[in-house]
Amino acid sequence: MLPRPGAGLEADYYWTQSALHVLEQSLEILSETIKSWEDFNSSGGDIAYFKSLPPETKQGGECLANSLFWDLCETFRQLNGIKGQLLRLLKKCRQRANAVSPRFPFPYRSFFVVALCNGDSNDD
Repeated sequence: MLPRPGAGLEADYYWTQSALHVLEQSLEILSETIKSWEDFNSSGGDIAYFKSLPPETKQGGECLANSLFWDLCETFRQLNGIKGQLLRLLKKCRQRANAVSPRFPFPYRSFFVVALCNGDSNDD
């Protein structure tokens, strides 16, 4: 949820913390997924099993498994691009959080971080 215009520092702070949380969680999951693919596709990875299978199914003169493999490679190339975009967004969001945080009184700041970690929302 984006802060409402004129909602004030509290709403801005809460939105920024929520955005940071979502970005960090997304990056963690995406990084784990990409790492799994890299492990699978490495020289000592499980890809060796699939490369040794006989090409029984043809699609346009090309092994279907080979075509699917290249589609997977392209998908993970795109995921790496998305990861880069998310990292840039995270950097901008952290800059925004740092800009907002010092102006927000400490007791309220810690209250909102605790609320965020507990999954509470200000969607009244």
